[in-house]
Amino acid sequence: MLNLITRIELTAAAADRFAAALPGLLTAFRAEPGCRSYTASRSVEEPRVFWMVEEFDSWEALEAHEATPHVKQLREEFGGSFAVPPVMIPVDPIG
Repeated sequence: MLNLITRIELTAAAADRFAAALPGLLTAFRAEPGCRSYTASRSVEEPRVFWMVEEFDSWEALEAHEATPHVKQLREEFGGSFAVPPVMIPVDPIG
């Protein structure tokens, strides 16, 4: 199993558009083979910052996720709107 926490910081101009796109994207992400769980949260204190908590069966499932059309579209639409590069942190769950 693979668990990730991803931090995404967007420009102010893109943050609301990204938030509006997330519900549809989360539905698509969760339907992917190998995706066990995928949640997104928006920081209350820094509304341009989003946190993704992802759980995949394997690195291969994550790689397949990264190659899907909806992730490619997400990169095309928002790739130029990152204030800083996204940070993906692999973690091991406790408990």
